[in-house]
Amino acid sequence: HPAELPLARRSREIWSRMRALIGTDAEFDPCGHLKLARSEADEAELLRWNAMATEHGLAPRMIGRNAIRAEHPYLGEAVIAGSLLPE
Repeated sequence: HPAELPLARRSREIWSRMRALIGTDAEFDPCGHLKLARSEADEAELLRWNAMATEHGLAPRMIGRNAIRAEHPYLGEAVIAGSLLPE
């Protein structure tokens, strides 16, 4: 939800400073966020989410039908697109 993004961004900033704050990285491993579309409606929702996320200073990357297979070959045929937020 858009209202949660400022909190998510703030918590991400805190997690990245965990070693300085408590002396350990707490096994924090920023691995990204991949949202998947299985229909044209899902894909349209990803595009709306990407636009909203961009307004909040995030940098999601839309992955189209062909690229999603090349980058993530383990995904099933039902997946037609994706949105990657690398952090």
